[in-house]
Amino acid sequence: MFSDIDESLRQLFTAGIPIRANEIDISFERPTREWSSKLSRPTINLFLYDIRERAEMQNEPFDFDRTRAAGTVVRRRRPLRLDASYTVTAWTRDPVDEHRILAAVLACLYRSSEIPDEFLSQAVRDLDQSVTLRLAPPDHIAKPADFWGVMDNDLHANVNFVAIVPINPFAEEPFPLVTSASFELGLKGEGAVDRFQAVGGVVHAGELSRPLEGMAVTLVGTALSGVTGEDGRFLLGNVPAGQHQLRVTDPAGRANTVDINVPSPSFDILFNTT
Repeated sequence: MFSDIDESLRQLFTAGIPIRANEIDISFERPTREWSSKLSRPTINLFLYDIRERAEMQNEPFDFDRTRAAGTVVRRRRPLRLDASYTVTAWTRDPVDEHRILAAVLACLYRSSEIPDEFLSQAVRDLDQSVTLRLAPPDHIAKPADFWGVMDNDLHANVNFVAIVPINPFAEEPFPLVTSASFELGLKGEGAVDRFQAVGGVVHAGELSRPLEGMAVTLVGTALSGVTGEDGRFLLGNVPAGQHQLRVTDPAGRANTVDINVPSPSFDILFNTT
């Protein structure tokens, strides 16, 4: 994931500064003395030095997808958001060029509140979350001299920014679709008087993966009825507990009747056309 963000930042700065071919290198290595001593031309260094979860941006933790497979719900964790902190330095032989490059980097960051989609990898776009950018506050690196001491390099002017990056390490989880719900009516403290069910299921042609759309579903002997959607699902409310019959009629007028017991774990119906 972070290698994808690095490449996106490379494209952003190349287009936003802009950088002509072979004019300035962009590096993501640690800016140590050994590294800088080997440079042969002007280089922008973007060093990722800190990664932290941005917990305040986590809202509802799950999305539910009811369209992936008949009879199931897919629960998907929403992406986490991480603060990826970068320090940017320019390395040239002439301090004037160094300052010119840093000014261009700052201008690019001020213009870019987020990385444009065309610079993001498909894996990042699939998360359906933007990668936002902001300049870091002055105390983001509390003691710059200590930082450069760790790098064993001379103190260098730097620009710090934070990329708010989505990441989703979680696998999708399939769950059975809830097909019924129970309701009890009565006076408080006197127990339940009546019990009703909301009854739902799938009308299919032999397999849940072959749902039937436009089927009329009626509870025999009542006015309760419904029509299946494109996923074959139906829902009938206020069905009393006990033995009942469901009549399923297709658009051509052919009908099947099935016995059901309410409540039951499933009300999925095989519609036989033969």
